[in-house]
Amino acid sequence: MKEQILSKLKEEGWNIREEFFESISEKPVNFHSTLNFLANTDFKDCGAPSLPNDIGKNKNTSIKTPVVLQVTNVRNVSAPKANEGSATAPRMLRLTLTDGFHYIHGLEINFIKSLSLKTPPGTKIKLYSKIPVVDRYLLLSPSNTELIGGVVEELYQKWKLSESVSKYSRSGVLNCDGTGPPPWVPFGKKITVEKEKDFKAMEDSSAKKKEK
Repeated sequence: MKEQILSKLKEEGWNIREEFFESISEKPVNFHSTLNFLANTDFKDCGAPSLPNDIGKNKNTSIKTPVVLQVTNVRNVSAPKANEGSATAPRMLRLTLTDGFHYIHGLEINFIKSLSLKTPPGTKIKLYSKIPVVDRYLLLSPSNTELIGGVVEELYQKWKLSESVSKYSRSGVLNCDGTGPPPWVPFGKKITVEKEKDFKAMEDSSAKKKEK
């Protein structure tokens, strides 16, 4: 039974370290419960190398599919970093992906509905068919990319905290020490500065002395 599950996992693109699989298969399991468990597990803990060693060095190479990889970061590289979720900016997502050992970037060349800036680290995606690789980027589209999902709790909580801090920073809320970036202002919008009410300039003490 264990051998059948492991073999089927490999067929589906899941490259899992055998010693890890042995540790989780001590209890009676089936294929679907194993998939669910792995989707919620960090590939750093369970993944086996599936990407080529030189994937980030050679300009043109190829990867064997199907392969399941873990998302570590998502950015919209066609928008300003301070406002990546802008509705007016075009969208081109760049995903940082890992097998638990190696990392590679994937570039969304055609809109993939299941992915967004709200896709958290730890999410699993499945790549299949032929994946073009250009200048060290996997070119992703709906025809070769499938969202599996999963929640790696530790990664998810860190991401949520980071998103919360970034949201306050972008809104112009200052840190406790009085520092922080100015609020985001869309291009072309006039910046207005509000004057503090009841503000009085400090009187010149030297002028007071002269009057006396």
